[in-house]
Amino acid sequence: MAIFDSDNEVRLQAGLRAVHAKMRPGNVRLPYGATMTALMKHGGLYTFLNPDITSARIGPIMSGGSGSEVQAVMQKLQNTVENFFYKLVPGKSYTINSDLMSYIAFPHDGIAYENPPGAVNRTIPAAFTFVGQFIDHDLTMNAVNLTLDQNDAVIVDNASPIIDLDSVYGPRSVLDNALQRPDGKPYGIFDEQGKFKLVKRGKGFDLPRFKQDGLEPAFIVDGRNDENQLLLQLHILIQRVHNKIIDEKSAGHWGSKPQDVIDAVRKQVVLNWQSVVLHDYMPRIIRKDILGDILTQIKIKGDGKHLEYGNLKHKPYRDLVTGRNVVRLPHEFAIGFRFGHSQLRPEYKLNEGPPVLLFNNRRVNDADDLRGSRKLSESHVIDWDVFYPQQPQDIHDSLAIDGKVTPPAFDLPETAIPDDIKFIGNLPQRNLIRSRMIGVAAGEDLAKFYGVAALAESDIVDSKNHPEARALFSQDGEFRTPLWYYVLKEAEVQAGGQMLGELGSRLVGEVLAGALYYGDDFRFDDHWKSGITGKHEVTLRDLIEFVKA
Repeated sequence: MAIFDSDNEVRLQAGLRAVHAKMRPGNVRLPYGATMTALMKHGGLYTFLNPDITSARIGPIMSGGSGSEVQAVMQKLQNTVENFFYKLVPGKSYTINSDLMSYIAFPHDGIAYENPPGAVNRTIPAAFTFVGQFIDHDLTMNAVNLTLDQNDAVIVDNASPIIDLDSVYGPRSVLDNALQRPDGKPYGIFDEQGKFKLVKRGKGFDLPRFKQDGLEPAFIVDGRNDENQLLLQLHILIQRVHNKIIDEKSAGHWGSKPQDVIDAVRKQVVLNWQSVVLHDYMPRIIRKDILGDILTQIKIKGDGKHLEYGNLKHKPYRDLVTGRNVVRLPHEFAIGFRFGHSQLRPEYKLNEGPPVLLFNNRRVNDADDLRGSRKLSESHVIDWDVFYPQQPQDIHDSLAIDGKVTPPAFDLPETAIPDDIKFIGNLPQRNLIRSRMIGVAAGEDLAKFYGVAALAESDIVDSKNHPEARALFSQDGEFRTPLWYYVLKEAEVQAGGQMLGELGSRLVGEVLAGALYYGDDFRFDDHWKSGITGKHEVTLRDLIEFVKA
């Protein structure tokens, strides 16, 4: 990353600081990374690829800045996103027309709309829907931090889509995560022991919060993890694991300084979480034969440092100057990984109380849904033995990975946008718009790239009884399916909605495996043993039982 010493970079920094200053809640100063993630909530990194949306979001915040400052900030954000991602299949852009978007994603009438809920997924508990969302934020958090220098120092260029829990800990150190109270004194997310600060909430925990514009956002590194209260409590579970590890060791075991404690414990927490991703999450969503093949391809070279990647399509490249791996995220993965939207339930059983709606924009009070950016009510505290029980019933399972999406996803709450402009709240439509905006290949083209058999036209739509559908999906005379919808239908056709199909397994499996093994600083160790389980394998249940003990 270039040092900010040119006139243009100086102006850019002034613009970014102006954005940051305008977003302060009263006199409370958020870290720059939290500022940017607030802009990204419910919008993703792709928000910054659209000049109109970026301008609409940043412009009002920078009302005191010049037009050139706004443009500089916009350009920097857009360049960051473009450099963070790459295309597995360039030159095969699929232009999804608006009629096809409506055919798939129109509320009530679109083929993706499902009410009441249909098939459930017997192999993927509802909790793992949010494990997927948590992983997504972990993979993309560093892209935000690339845009900024923090504490007047250039960020070390280690940003890459790897599993390193930077959405929980931040990119470098506790200093980057420091917040300021109105009196100017620092407010860190860690206490003097190096433990995360948590607030007791009934039988559970919440994060410390501040008030802003009728909301109560959390003091949190990645504001996206406060988007909904299920994801928030998974975030808090990881923080509790960190705190419990510290509690179990004698004073001074990790070092004499809080930062020493944080750095040492973070590595342990990351390795435990990586094991959960590899041994508990990935086998639930990826075909066993494909996952085994992918992991076989990744090998340590004879020097004990560098990796070989076999015939994998997704792999890093080596920076010859720094000697470090450079890992980017495929655009195709960023779209395909949104298969989890089909797993969302309209309501969730959190504890012994009644089920709670996921989102309800006609709610009367805070107890009516699970939107984020507000204090966690006691009635929404997760009892993990209820939410993720040993013997689940239908309500504890996610919905099937298929071509259907639950109604609340078609009307997202706008709690995450820091200006007064309301954007599209239809999540399936947003997925299709993003896919078109960045020119992602169709599902059939990506299947050809991976060398797997493409779905038949009849697997996607019933063209015989609905002849108009073929014309909507047609491009250059060939039937083509938007990648996001293709991945859903493939899972439905090939696996009965219980896991991803062949293409989805390849795409998601390669990127997640890379997220575990391609990083230089947080590479998963195949010979490591957990201090929690005493074994190489760790599950989500193991983490839950650890913090309960």
